[in-house]
Amino acid sequence: MQDQTQPCVYLSPDDEEHDDGLPPEPLHPSQWRDLPSGYVQRMKVYKTLWARCLSRMQTLVHAIHAPVACEVALEIKSAYEDQLPGLPYHEIPVIALAAEPGSPIYADVVSQLESPSTVQGQERRDLLIHLHPSECPNLLSMMRAVVTGFTAQSGTERRTRSAVSLANYDFARLQAWYRTLDSHPNLVVFVHDFEQFDVGVVQDALYICSLHVPRVPLVFVLGLTSPSTPTHLHKAYARSTLALLRIRAFTAPSGQSVTEEVLARTYFDPTFEPDIMIGPATLDFLHDFASRHTSSLDALYTVLQLAHMKHFTEPLTVLADASSDAHPSLTDESARPFVSALALRLQRSTDSAPDDLLDAVQSARAAFHRKARELRVALAAAEAARRIGQMAGAHSVEEEDALQFARAVLRGRVEKEVRYLGMVVRKLPAEQLGMLLAELLALFEQVGAGGDGSEEGTPHAQLQNLFAQLPRSEEGEDGNPDADGPPQEDGAPGVRELSDALGGWLVDFLEQRFVRLDEGPLWDMWYMGNTPFPAELINPAPRLAVVSALTHPSDFARAHCELLEPAPSPSASPSPADPLDLDGDEEDEGEEALWELPDASILFRRYVEAGRMVNVYDWFQSFAVVLEGQRRRLRKREREAEGEDEEESEEEGASAEEESEEWVEEVQARFMRALHTLDWMGFVRHTGRKADHIIRTVYDVLD
Repeated sequence: MQDQTQPCVYLSPDDEEHDDGLPPEPLHPSQWRDLPSGYVQRMKVYKTLWARCLSRMQTLVHAIHAPVACEVALEIKSAYEDQLPGLPYHEIPVIALAAEPGSPIYADVVSQLESPSTVQGQERRDLLIHLHPSECPNLLSMMRAVVTGFTAQSGTERRTRSAVSLANYDFARLQAWYRTLDSHPNLVVFVHDFEQFDVGVVQDALYICSLHVPRVPLVFVLGLTSPSTPTHLHKAYARSTLALLRIRAFTAPSGQSVTEEVLARTYFDPTFEPDIMIGPATLDFLHDFASRHTSSLDALYTVLQLAHMKHFTEPLTVLADASSDAHPSLTDESARPFVSALALRLQRSTDSAPDDLLDAVQSARAAFHRKARELRVALAAAEAARRIGQMAGAHSVEEEDALQFARAVLRGRVEKEVRYLGMVVRKLPAEQLGMLLAELLALFEQVGAGGDGSEEGTPHAQLQNLFAQLPRSEEGEDGNPDADGPPQEDGAPGVRELSDALGGWLVDFLEQRFVRLDEGPLWDMWYMGNTPFPAELINPAPRLAVVSALTHPSDFARAHCELLEPAPSPSASPSPADPLDLDGDEEDEGEEALWELPDASILFRRYVEAGRMVNVYDWFQSFAVVLEGQRRRLRKREREAEGEDEEESEEEGASAEEESEEWVEEVQARFMRALHTLDWMGFVRHTGRKADHIIRTVYDVLD
């Protein structure tokens, strides 16, 4: 491709230029039936369909965060109202908001604050600024960021004679500016990544701000990445600083429960129809990744986006979008392999050649989405029955959540669970029976089942008939007033017959709707199926071969030499300065000494001996000790080769050279090169709190 900035999934071999005059390599089986520019067209379809899926998930996340965001915004707006009287000094309102990194709850809070509020009959809009650790390395920078952040906002800057004469970091400048405002908004300071700020700088800044409240109504919102109790604010800051603050703690919903809810309401909600249906293999990977590594929303988005990109490597997915505008032209001569492959797939599925390929694709799409929609409705009905059964005291055969049950449904392995649900419904008391009937009727009315007079209306009509047979109490409410025991014990045979009928209906309904989605014409265009997730793209852990090569580099170097030079010259002598040279070493021939290893291997050996976190300075010191021993041994080998026996002069020369600045700079350079090598290989993860520490990514390294 000529445009190197254009994104693509992969480069088709037939588009590569062959300057050597050789014929192009044979195409992959999935490429010979592709369109000439199929990867570009599939990328467009992928972006469109992934944007719809991402928009759905972000909408759900905003809905989950809305209650907390609204509560935080209300606390900010009323921070200086109804204060506790009688205090010896005014406190700074501080909100400790714990959320995962990159959480959208900050944007939700900002959107809530941007809406004007009415205070004492006057409309008021609070002013906001954002502080980051890189902007506040010292007290002067932090105070300048606070003062100029508010005074320089468009539409609010006012210049007074007193303010002009003050420095841009002087808090009196902000106070003079605030007096000139027509309204009196709260000044909200969002402090992002609060754990990374210098404690001394923040303590001094908070003390200065406390001298000017409430004349300058500041409100600090501290963004914490850990919802631990006590918070970082309480653990790291002195009691004298905490006494200046009025702290309210909030925690944004996060964790595995939020990711599972977003996932379930995106792909298994009967009111939403995803363009590409997720498969059980991707669901398994998501569950394992969330339980073993991280359950953040960013990880969820990344995994699903990679799964979509993997799905669109299939050439036929260029027709996955329902919009006819997105369909490529199939009449060109260059599209004949693609058309032939598509016609062959349809002929195998329908036992007849279709007259119009695009119409056949539209029919296949409608059939697939109809089956997927019926499956989602059945999942919702099964979830309602299981939830109400648990309220009545029943327990499922296996304690599993909705996503685990959905994975089993997609694999077609729920016969036992369906029969058990029917048995649970048959034993429901009258009260829970009425609740289940009402919830099922509401479900079918919500999804519009039965409105077209087709077979989808039959379940709704049957439920209405069963609901009409439900016994009524004297007060006119549904169910038996005495519903503590089973129906057969409270003398209500009508309830027992009704529960048996509803249990049988539920089993038949679920067995009809719980069908495999990987059957039917062109199902793989809209369903991921059991395609393995490309885990190496999301978790590129170092391979065991890399760890073994760093631990025993001479074995790999010797194997590489034997591969390139099967018969090395016996007269060739290695360089005396080569750390991989084992000839003439007084150590055992079975295993090389530490000083004989390359720099990256020496550093990796010290890395393995450390704990979970490695102090970089201690790491460097241990590395420098090994290099000093390496240099002494190499100098001794050189002197022995030259026949020099002056041991005293050798020790004096070595001591003088070790203390030279050149040697120290060389050790530092070699350490940085080895450190960057390990970092590039994936063995180093930097911490967000300690700049002089790194976190190991590999444990249990066997020798």
